[in-house]
Amino acid sequence: MWEPVTIGPDLSFDFGPLRTDRIWFLQYVGMDLAGDLIEIVLEPGERRAQDLKLAPGITLAGRVVDPSGNGVAGVQVTARVAGDVRAHARNHSVWSVADGAFRVGGVLAGEVELTAFDPAGRRGRLPLGPMTVGALRDGLVLVVRPE
Repeated sequence: MWEPVTIGPDLSFDFGPLRTDRIWFLQYVGMDLAGDLIEIVLEPGERRAQDLKLAPGITLAGRVVDPSGNGVAGVQVTARVAGDVRAHARNHSVWSVADGAFRVGGVLAGEVELTAFDPAGRRGRLPLGPMTVGALRDGLVLVVRPE
């Protein structure tokens, strides 16, 4: 189920009935807060309340540029957090705007790197190392080059 869920004013939410023949994963994804990934196994007919612990996420901002330093628009920038077997669920992606600017927020703490890919086949990678909850890194420059 990859459908958005409506959240009430008291921050409650309800998915409705879920199948019991599989494992479900629950995670909050937002631009400023980060939440852990929770594994849920339900028994037939079970209804469960689940609390999600949220914390200030890591925020990363900067520009995607070509080797000459010109901003590049339309590049997918992904913040990857290592160290989890379900690492794909810990990634956050955005697209660079006209001047190459990007801002990725709500990233979980851990070993972080930025990767970039654009439709023209250019790629970039910027390892940032270990980062803690609430960290802000601004002025990052992510260079994309043809492969």
